[in-house]
Parts: sequence; C-alpha cells; structure tokens
Amino acid sequence: RQGVEYDRDGRHAGDSKYSFRKLWKLAKDGIYNFSETPVTLMRRAGMLAMLFSVVYFIYILYKKIAFNSVPEGFTTTIFMIVLFAGLQFVFLGVLGEYVLRIFFQVKQRPKFIVKEFIMSEESKNSSKNGKEKEVQYTFE
Repeated sequence: RQGVEYDRDGRHAGDSKYSFRKLWKLAKDGIYNFSETPVTLMRRAGMLAMLFSVVYFIYILYKKIAFNSVPEGFTTTIFMIVLFAGLQFVFLGVLGEYVLRIFFQVKQRPKFIVKEFIMSEESKNSSKNGKEKEVQYTFE
C-alpha cells in the first residue's frame, strides 16, 4: 500500500468546532472503513484464548497427576468456557474477513495509482473555452 504525501496549510480561522465526541466518531469511522485491524485483532484474540485454555488444561492435568489436588468440575467448566469463547472469536474473525472483502469490493475503488497527469496544450486551451478536455494518465 502506498500513500500520497501533500502539504496542508494551517487553519485560517480559530480552533476546530469538532467536539471530542465528533472526533472520536471520525477516528472510529477511519479505523473501520480503511483498516482490517479490528477483524485481525478479534481473530488473534480468539487464537490466544484457545491457546490459553489448552495451556491451562495441560497445567491442570499435571496438577492432577502429580498432586491429585484439583477441584471437581470447576476446572473443566473454565477450560470449556474459555476454549469455546476463543473458538467463537476465531470464527467471528473468519466471518469478518469475508465481510471485509465484500465491503472493499463494494467500494469499487480503482486498483491503480495515478503516476502522472498529462494534459496537452490543446486540452488546456479548450478547457478555458468551456469545452471538454482530453486527459491522459499513466499508471503504476
């Protein structure tokens, strides 16, 4: 991915009128509209929870075999809850990946970057006269 750098002038008139709430909403929209990070984090959190539950299960088995001191029923319940919660997060992440791909396709953004904008002298003159202008692009 590549961005386009530009210089922006400072504000002409005072401070921004956006409240913290509006800025927060703008930030959320930017994250959800242009990033796959929330879905990726959800999937990774699910995998981490599943890993934690398996490690916990191995620890409990070791404790049961070595010391024979494990509370009845409690450990199995915790293991199953964490394991299936992690599994649900992983499946939500996979489902989110599909929804993201559909979302990005629906946006219909071009799959190219304009490298150079070329306008002939005739086009420049015709645009001053109100006629349509011919523009030529080169792509990367």
